[in-house]
Order: sequence, then structure tokens, then C-alpha cells
Amino acid sequence: MIAIVNISPKHTPAHGLNQYALKSDRVILCTFWHIRTCDSKTQLLIDAAEAYKNYKAEKSIGEAA
Repeated sequence: MIAIVNISPKHTPAHGLNQYALKSDRVILCTFWHIRTCDSKTQLLIDAAEAYKNYKAEKSIGEAA
């Protein structure tokens, strides 16, 4: 199962900059920041995809070194 979980502190406002974790089977793959608004669900998915893409690129660079 893939999940995008808001991991911001509880006092973080509902709208504005929030931190998220992209998880697969309860394992955190990467974290990222997203500006949360009432209409930002599509952007949240795009931000998660970009964060994972960057994570994979950094991981492959680290393995090559």
C-alpha cells in the first residue's frame, strides 16, 4: 500500500506549508514539503512523485560512488 501522510506537528495550520512522508507498506520512502490549500490535492500527488523521483536519483548516485 502507498500512503502520503502529513507528518507536520499538530499545531501546524491546516493551510500553508506542511511536511509529508511518502510511505510504502509502512516504510517511509522520502519526506517532502507541500503548500496545503483547499484545492491542492493534485499538487500534493505531483509533489510526492517529484520527491520520490529525487530520492531515487540521489540513491542511485550514492550507490555509484
